[in-house]
Amino acid sequence: MPRKMFTIFSTLAVLFLVVSCSDLNVSIKEDTVHEEPPAPIGSDYLIGPGDSLQVTYFFGTQPTEKEYVLEVGDVIDVQFYYHAEVNRTATIHPDGNISLARKGEIRAAGLTTQELQEKIQTLYGDIFKDPLVNITLIEFNQALKGFKEAITSDRAGHSKVVLVRPDGYISLFHIEEDIRAAGRTIPELKKIVAQEYQKHFDSLTISLAMLTTDSNLVYVSGEVQSPASYQLIQPTTVSQILAQAGIIYENAELSSIILISRSPEGKPVGRLVDMNKIIGEGNIGNDILLKRFDIVYVPRNKITNAGIFVDQYINNLLPDATRLNWGYSLGGKNDIFD
Repeated sequence: MPRKMFTIFSTLAVLFLVVSCSDLNVSIKEDTVHEEPPAPIGSDYLIGPGDSLQVTYFFGTQPTEKEYVLEVGDVIDVQFYYHAEVNRTATIHPDGNISLARKGEIRAAGLTTQELQEKIQTLYGDIFKDPLVNITLIEFNQALKGFKEAITSDRAGHSKVVLVRPDGYISLFHIEEDIRAAGRTIPELKKIVAQEYQKHFDSLTISLAMLTTDSNLVYVSGEVQSPASYQLIQPTTVSQILAQAGIIYENAELSSIILISRSPEGKPVGRLVDMNKIIGEGNIGNDILLKRFDIVYVPRNKITNAGIFVDQYINNLLPDATRLNWGYSLGGKNDIFD
């Protein structure tokens, strides 16, 4: 047998073995299948960097039994019953003080009107005998008024959109310290934010909602046109995410799509998804709902692996005249046996 023909037949024999015996090296077995994961967005969803939240504010109109505490910006009328010459209308300065005749600056912010009244009477006791003072609120709740103006200036009305920064924290209007949002659920974060606002405004309540979930990602790789991370903006299945990524059907091993996710205990769990049953048979019961940080890998089929093997290990070793060309027919004039 000529050496050329021997090389060709040897190549075809190797190719047959590759196609018939090649393995995808998938170690995931049927018994690794666990219960269906939950929908990607729910009460158990953990907020992450890049997510955006909508805080909606509700201002109560019911009277409160709690005594009003003076704050910066409030305007009060200080009146002495028998010493009108020291009466005055005072605005609480940014430093929390007010200016009084003959006494200068005294602290007013953080006190009730009754506490301030007693403080002024004691202060003027060295000038007047048993001074009687009355404090009248002229303008109050200035912080709340400013807060309302800032909120209503937003397009969404009494709400603000808050972005979770890369460090996992959010900044909220009128709250001095940033709050960590990453790693918390919506109910958990809402409770913390409500408590912070209650320190300043008794009549204020809030609601907190997820606006966008930019950190709600899944990852797709393998035999797809666009391997990348994809955002789950709504409940999405394996077949739906592969449609977005552009699965290469002629190269993919459709019966062995690999899905790697996390169990409720946080351990990695591998399972196989059979696209032949989902698409070929219309069996949507096998189409698994994805959750955050899942990895979908599309392996090559045996024919694709064989073609790569031929190109890398056979064609490169043969002279040009004897290289296999899958474009030729076995009976045409360009047949490799000519």
